[in-house]
Amino acid sequence: MFASTRRLTPAAIAVPLLLMACSGGPAAPASVVPSPAASGAGSTELVADVDIGDRTLHLVCLGPTDTGEPTIVFESGLGGAYTAWGEILLAMQGTHRLCAYDRAGLGASPAAPEASRTAADSAADLATLLETSGIDGAKILVAHSVGAWNAALYTQSQPDDVVGVVLVDPRAPGTSDALRDALPAKTADEPSSLASLRDELGDFEMDPSLNDEHLALAESGSLVAAALDADGPLFGDRPVVVLQGGKTTDNWADLPPDLKTTFDRIWHDGQQALADESTAGTLTVVPDSGHEIMVEDPKAVVEAIEAVLADVASR
Repeated sequence: MFASTRRLTPAAIAVPLLLMACSGGPAAPASVVPSPAASGAGSTELVADVDIGDRTLHLVCLGPTDTGEPTIVFESGLGGAYTAWGEILLAMQGTHRLCAYDRAGLGASPAAPEASRTAADSAADLATLLETSGIDGAKILVAHSVGAWNAALYTQSQPDDVVGVVLVDPRAPGTSDALRDALPAKTADEPSSLASLRDELGDFEMDPSLNDEHLALAESGSLVAAALDADGPLFGDRPVVVLQGGKTTDNWADLPPDLKTTFDRIWHDGQQALADESTAGTLTVVPDSGHEIMVEDPKAVVEAIEAVLADVASR
């Protein structure tokens, strides 16, 4: 499920190509940054456009800074501004330190100058952003959909920083290839839903100009797949929770029944493989949610983060 390049409004979610419906849902309330009193003692709110060298990235950090816990860092799905996490930020800012940001070309962050970028570039941006902002020490990464690719590559490049991971209905890097291979031979009278899907798995993934981040999706997927294929589980023994939307079949609602079943299996197998990249990885189905779990069932995301925090604290 790749994101629409439309702005984050409710209407923008219902894009014709279901694989593109990954933008992180409606914008969060404008009051996502509370007053200091709302966060309790020791809280410091940070809202800044942080200079990372050739441009800025918009960063928002909430909650107390004296918890002794890891900082929780959020990665949105493709095309999603930081406001995709609004419900989670508001629910957790009273007791935990939380940081979310807009990647290049999204929300309040200007686009990067390159016409084509990869998930490795995005992960490097995050590393620079956190270092420049003085956000050091242990971190728990919470990533939605394709944001899981950035989380994986950040963990690979900054292994001492990451102590736990929550992946919210992630898209595994080999999913597109498997979906493409499962498509039947093209026919002149095939349903429009199948033709649109065929186009997305081709043109949209190959042309970085078709998404606001200028992300080369196929190249990025290959980089992440290579990282996952290296010896040993990428996430080691870190606690990892993979949340799976229980209504994923709805993603392929307009496809023929046999193809819908195949696509569902491919999606789920990829998510299980991501959970297996940790010796302490688990996969949890969120039964009443589709792809946008942080919007449809934010409580499930909060519970997953709390579980990872508890696991880290027990070690």
